[in-house]
This record gives sequence, structure tokens and C-alpha cells, in this order.
Amino acid sequence: MKICVVGCGYVGLATTVAISKKQNVTIYDIDSNKLDCLRKDLLPIDDNDLKEAYQMNKSNIIIEEQKEACISNNDCFILALPTDAIDGLLDITILEKWIEEIVNNKSNSSMIVIRSTVPVGFTKSIQQRLAYKNLYYWPEFLREGRAFYDIENPSRVVLGGVKSELEKLMKIIHGNKKLEFPVFYTTSQEAEAIKLFSNAYLAMRISFFNEIDSFSEREGMNPQNIIEGVCADSRIGNYYNNPSFGYGGYCLPKDTKQIAYQFSEKDSLINAISKSNELRKINVVKKVISISKKVGIYRLQMKKNSDNIRGAASVDIINELVHSGAEVRIFEPMLMDKKTIHGTILCKELSELYNKCDIILANRIEKELLPYMDKVYTRDLFYRD
Repeated sequence: MKICVVGCGYVGLATTVAISKKQNVTIYDIDSNKLDCLRKDLLPIDDNDLKEAYQMNKSNIIIEEQKEACISNNDCFILALPTDAIDGLLDITILEKWIEEIVNNKSNSSMIVIRSTVPVGFTKSIQQRLAYKNLYYWPEFLREGRAFYDIENPSRVVLGGVKSELEKLMKIIHGNKKLEFPVFYTTSQEAEAIKLFSNAYLAMRISFFNEIDSFSEREGMNPQNIIEGVCADSRIGNYYNNPSFGYGGYCLPKDTKQIAYQFSEKDSLINAISKSNELRKINVVKKVISISKKVGIYRLQMKKNSDNIRGAASVDIINELVHSGAEVRIFEPMLMDKKTIHGTILCKELSELYNKCDIILANRIEKELLPYMDKVYTRDLFYRD
């Protein structure tokens, strides 16, 4: 099977490198700069395991710049394309165009596997519209910064479509070794729902512990004591329970809003998740403004050791602070080439942020911040993600 992975983000790259351990594989991206980086061994994402595996297997990776060659020279296409949200809902335009182009240029025997997050029912609807049966859904559950580890050691694999065909893909990725994780063969609709509901649950869990933290802070109680006491119940578990300024990033906000839209029950729990997250950010802003309007922001990313600031909750908080008349400064090494962002001032040094601000917001505490803790406001109780 000649495989082409379309999309050079962390999902596409991790998938490509995993396949390259077993056979040759082509990777394509519309962004030629990303492909140039790959040729220079400069991966566009921060993932040490992925970088190491890429170096070991890059001789099996064909970097293709021409879409036509990508389509004509392969018979299996794994699509890891962005479905960024528009008005809170998944935008499948790019993905649809790619599927249509493959279908128009290949026989019905070519396999198309979607890794992008899509609305429930998308795969089935496009199968019917294009009269193309060989279309499958393989949701990803990869963490940024740990994508390659997660694809090699998944919590589970979910595959939507005809089992006999999808088993071929599993053998390419994981070989004939005994699998240490469950594999769920489902319909494409069920696989799509598993993806969206999984992320909605994670968003709900974050929001739940953030609400415990908000309530505790308001009532003058120790939130750490409450969370540890609640999580001692084995049914709840002592994990994924560290408060933050709200969930954000590329997946949780849009996936939660998409499944809420499709669930279409106005007063449902699913709908309440996004509202709770917005309330959390508003409460953080109110707390900070009550202390001072000379505010510093330490880093924008959602997680430790992440190079991604897309959709970060901190950006929403910054916008609200600026709207409230605060003077906001940011320390973010990833933005050293800029002087301002979102109406703020960027500081080149952490010491400058400390000297110019009365309070410093830190979603997560890093070692370099410890000397400045007398001005830090954080909800990072356990010093972990």
C-alpha cells in the first residue's frame, strides 16, 4: 500500500513517522516552508520523541510538494488537515475539497482515511454524496509535545468503517505484535462521536475543578484540600484536576461547541461546559483588576513544555484586561520578534515584567518564575498540567 499523509501538523507528522518505521511514506503540505524545514531536519513542532524517530527513519519519508504527484503516485491517503472553528463550529471546507479531488482522480479502490476532527455524520454524508465507499475515520487522541509517544503507545485506537480494511492499516502502524491497548472497530459516525465526546468530557473535567477553585477562593477556603478530598474517591480519581485560568488550545473549545450544537438541547450539560469556561476567565479578570491594573502575563501557552498558543485562554484574558483599561505586559519568548500584541507591551526579560507590573498572571508555574513569586497570581495548585 502506497501511503500519502496530507498535513504537516503534529498529527500528520506523528502519523507519517510512525508509518516510516515500517515502510516508505509520502508527506504533503500546502505550506512549502514546513516541507523545507523537514528537508533541513527542522521539525515545525516541539516533540523530542518525534524528532528522534524522524532522524532514524527519514530515509523512508518522501517529501512531496506537488499535489498532483501526491494523488497520482499513492493509493492510500491519510488526511490530517485543519478544521478550524468558524463561529464555534468545525470548518470542513479544506477537508471536503481534498476528498473530492482524490475521488475525482482515483478509482474507488483507493483508501481515504480521515484523521481531522469532523462533525458527527460527516464521513457517512460525504460517502453518500460522492458515492465513494472506501472512506474511513480514524480519530486522533494525541497530546501536543507527546504526539509520537501517543501514537506508539495509545490509550486506545478507534477506527470507523469496514473492519477488514482498517485492520490492514493497523498492521502497517503497529505490525503483528500483540497490542497492549484496546482497539474499537465502529461505524464512522460512532468514531466521530467518540472523538468529540472525549474532548467534551476533558473540557467538563477542567471546568469542574476550576469551579471548585473559584468557589473555594470566594469563600476563603483552601481549594487544594477540597480537591484532594474529592479526588480520593477512586471513582473520581486524582488526575487531570489542577485548576487553571480556563481550558483553551486547538481542540477542546471547538470540539465541545461542535458536539453541543449537534446535541441541540439548550439546557444540556454539554452546553454548560463552554459557559462555565467563559465565566472562569471573567472571574480571573475581575480578581486581577481588583488588585491592580498594572498586569503582567507570564507565557501564553496552555501547558508546560508546549510551543502552541493557538486558542489559549490567556489570550481571551488579555483581551478582557485591555478592554477593562489595564496596562498589560507579556513575557513570551516565542514572540521575541514582536513589540506588541493585542494592545499590550512585550517584555524581553522576565525581570522587566516583574519591575513594571504589580501582579503577574501565570497559568502554570515554571522554575524560572520562582524568584518572582511575591507578585505572581496563579491557580496552579499542584505545579503540573
